[in-house]
Amino acid sequence: MTRARLLVVGAGLCLLMIIQTACGAGATVKQATLEMEVPAEQATVEQTEPEVEPTVEPTPLPTETPIPEPTVEPALEPLPPDPIEVTIPTSDGLELVGTYFPAAVNPAPIVVLMHWAPGKQDDYFKEGNPWPQLALILQNRQDELTGAGFRARPVMQDRGDISYGVLTFDFRNFGRSPAGNVREAGYLDAQAAVARAKTLEGANPDSIMTFGASIGADGAADGCVPDGVRDPACKAVIAASPGDYIGVRFADAVSAAGDLSIACFATEGDTPSAEACKAGEAVGVPNYMSYILPGNAHGMDMFGLPAEPDLYTFILNFFDAAVDS
Repeated sequence: MTRARLLVVGAGLCLLMIIQTACGAGATVKQATLEMEVPAEQATVEQTEPEVEPTVEPTPLPTETPIPEPTVEPALEPLPPDPIEVTIPTSDGLELVGTYFPAAVNPAPIVVLMHWAPGKQDDYFKEGNPWPQLALILQNRQDELTGAGFRARPVMQDRGDISYGVLTFDFRNFGRSPAGNVREAGYLDAQAAVARAKTLEGANPDSIMTFGASIGADGAADGCVPDGVRDPACKAVIAASPGDYIGVRFADAVSAAGDLSIACFATEGDTPSAEACKAGEAVGVPNYMSYILPGNAHGMDMFGLPAEPDLYTFILNFFDAAVDS
């Protein structure tokens, strides 16, 4: 081979090597470039979703339980006004005769009126008596009464619409009640009358008041302390001329009555009654009051005395206040 040809061949080889080298370098750059390129879909940065606070449901406020409206008992029709004869059984087997004057309202407080020794229950309602017709006045239905002999004289003060049921009765050995020894057992009659008053149709059994004169004055207190214990149904007692007349000392009844409202009336000249009132005061119970008036009138004869307090007016005001308390 000639020298010239060898040169040509060597030059060709060199050129080939240069081309391969160049191509190889380009390929390498190309590969590097490709390796550095990141596809667009991979270039997106994955975002972590923020943690969501758990929803806390608000605690509902407690619902107030509605307070029911108080039940109002419908008013009942009052009984007719005319007096009704009733019987009153006693614990020792007697049946006393009583008279019931129904109130203009139903139910109503009941006033038990107890007569004095010279008289009978009629003293509180019959015409012709010199004393106030308390049964009719306290009932306060005079314009409605139809029975003969039950028309009260004009009332000394306007009673408005105040109306009480009233029970009168004859003690044993008086009026139409059977015979018996009132001096020994009259207190049983008084207790029976108070017990019967609570069972009368149209009565409020939790609101009983009593008034009595002479033997009835002792009975007014005795009736509210059966077996020596205060009857809580009794709201007020007025005793006009007590005297330890019917088997129980007046002061003992006052003591057993506790805080029951009791008013005692007597005159200076009526010694047994004045002493009984003072003995009641000496017991020291909180709601006891004593009035010793001038003169010597006894029992029902104390009505109309020119002295204060006036017994008739006091009775009305005392009972009205007891019901309102």
